[in-house]
Amino acid sequence: MRGIAASSEDIEALAQISDPPRIMSFVLTIVYILVTPGMLAPNDISWFSLQQFYSHGDSVLRRLRKCSELKDSPNFDMKCAMLAPFLQQESFTSDPLFQPESLASSSVGLAALCTWMLDVMNGKDKDSIELMNQLDEEVVNQQEAELGWLLHQGTWICHSLEYTIILALSHRTKNLIVDIAAQAPGDSRLRVELTVSEVCDIFGMDVASAFSYQDWVSMCDLIVARLDMLAAMDVVGH
Repeated sequence: MRGIAASSEDIEALAQISDPPRIMSFVLTIVYILVTPGMLAPNDISWFSLQQFYSHGDSVLRRLRKCSELKDSPNFDMKCAMLAPFLQQESFTSDPLFQPESLASSSVGLAALCTWMLDVMNGKDKDSIELMNQLDEEVVNQQEAELGWLLHQGTWICHSLEYTIILALSHRTKNLIVDIAAQAPGDSRLRVELTVSEVCDIFGMDVASAFSYQDWVSMCDLIVARLDMLAAMDVVGH
């Protein structure tokens, strides 16, 4: 680790500090999360818990070695990718002076742990971007699975209120899903699934014809236009 070696006593000395500086607390917390088995962070990452953990230097060093052997596993890669944004957000981690060698003058144990952390996390910012993209894609896929094939999404104004309108095709029934939700908190939401005949009754024969021929662009444009007409008629009625 860049020539920085720490003994169990060096590690245990960190646990004796009652009020650690921020950079020390940060490094020890990240290392503690990394060596904890599984993908999830420990339930308790208070300084008291960290003191308990680092007070056993031999155990910490064994955990570091074991973790290093498993660092290429998918679960560990996922954990590192999830932690990478926290390192990027900390201002001192982008400071050229944030180097283990500069920490060694105050604590060899801290410098060694910092070296290990940086070695393990090296390149994980790219993994983090890939992970976020993967999660975004999974969210989109989940939404599509719940709603259907998205045909149209936009805004619609009615009585000076802004609504989000989504038109989709049901995966299961191949019916048209109309989802209209107001942007104002607490307002209602309309979500209906319509057959071709129901589309014809509500929006007209031309809309139903476009639906039948799968002319989705024309169908969606006509539906939004009919909603505007219905809203205008409602205003006149008021």
